[in-house]
Amino acid sequence: DWLMLRIALIAVAMALAVADEGEPECTKESFRAKFGADPTYELLSNPAPFLNSEGALVATVKYLSPCAGGGSEFTVTHKNKNGMDVLIASRGEPKCESRMAASEVFHGQISAALPGGFEFKGLAFIAFPPDGEYELMKLEQRQAVVA
Repeated sequence: DWLMLRIALIAVAMALAVADEGEPECTKESFRAKFGADPTYELLSNPAPFLNSEGALVATVKYLSPCAGGGSEFTVTHKNKNGMDVLIASRGEPKCESRMAASEVFHGQISAALPGGFEFKGLAFIAFPPDGEYELMKLEQRQAVVA
């Protein structure tokens, strides 16, 4: 039922904003910090992020970078909130041989290994950085594309 799923998604989004036990109170800035380098990236919903059969999160992102081709690596963390699996992709600081004179927007697909111990059980979500198009999006698992 769509209404129940929507209510569950709202509950998970609210739970993500609440600090984990032992962490300081969660603010918008501390939540934003979970997504890595500042300024944070924009997670795009089209094409939709997905989990591939090789154990990686695949997503299309945009972010400002002084490196040609973006230069950032992404890592994925897993949180289980109220029985729902939520993944957060965190962007590392860009690394490159030579920086451009002015930063440019990188727009492209990234792939990041899923954290050890995470097992896709048919339902998982990805969290969007603050002020994103969505707060959460349901992830699907897809087969790797053979070229």
